[in-house]
Amino acid sequence: LALVSSAKAVFIAGGIVPQLKDFLADSRFLARLRDKGAMRPVLERLPVRLIENDRLGVIGAANWYLEHADVD
Repeated sequence: LALVSSAKAVFIAGGIVPQLKDFLADSRFLARLRDKGAMRPVLERLPVRLIENDRLGVIGAANWYLEHADVD
């Protein structure tokens, strides 16, 4: 998906991120993500970030409300 959408970065977020942090550090996730043949140089420059914010859902909901609320 990162290649198809011309992403500038990959962000992983959600309630499971704290449990994934150590797993991802010790796994082959990054190696597998980047092992895409001719696209490897592009993917090696693509940062992968974990978002550790337990209020992310509330922040997103508030942002959606502010953008879509009919405030007169």
